[in-house]
Amino acid sequence: MSDYIFHGVKFFDFERLHQIIETGFVLSRKMMTENKPDDTYNLFNGTEYISLSMPSQGSPRLGRIFKSAYDRYVFGNLCFIFDDVPNLVYPILITDEDIYLEEYRKILRTDEGERYSYFMDEVMTKDRIPLSRCVGIGFPKELIAKRIDEGTADKELKSLFEHLESKNIKVPVIDSTYYGFADTKEDIKKYTLKR
Repeated sequence: MSDYIFHGVKFFDFERLHQIIETGFVLSRKMMTENKPDDTYNLFNGTEYISLSMPSQGSPRLGRIFKSAYDRYVFGNLCFIFDDVPNLVYPILITDEDIYLEEYRKILRTDEGERYSYFMDEVMTKDRIPLSRCVGIGFPKELIAKRIDEGTADKELKSLFEHLESKNIKVPVIDSTYYGFADTKEDIKKYTLKR
């Protein structure tokens, strides 16, 4: 199980990936000035928090009851990998049935008070994470080639390498098609994509 912390970029959103690289930060909704993501996808992090996956927080026993943010938003997706994120907030776990209860609906979207999640491995931080803390970027090359086409995978990977180079960001790009692609430094080396 990985000791890294991940921020998933949902649904092969290459534009969002490049926005993060361009600004040099993963930003909360409140901190973004343009191209804000659709709020309907985010129940737990409100506008001031950034959702992250910290797989070492999960447990196989809890996996029978709670979902995994890693499985949903990191594995097989574009993502940023961090070895340290300051000021982590550990949400209170609720079941996915709880989110339909009126009492939870009122508090889930607020930035006030406690944070909640039905992802056993979700943690959050407020406002921004500088890419200077980033140790890698997940790019599911094989999955993109299968779901879209190989030409798109190659084109987007080339664009990513060029953008990283233009911003002088020197981190490996790792094929996140594979479960456990960043569990260890050896896994990162094994799944690192070449330019």
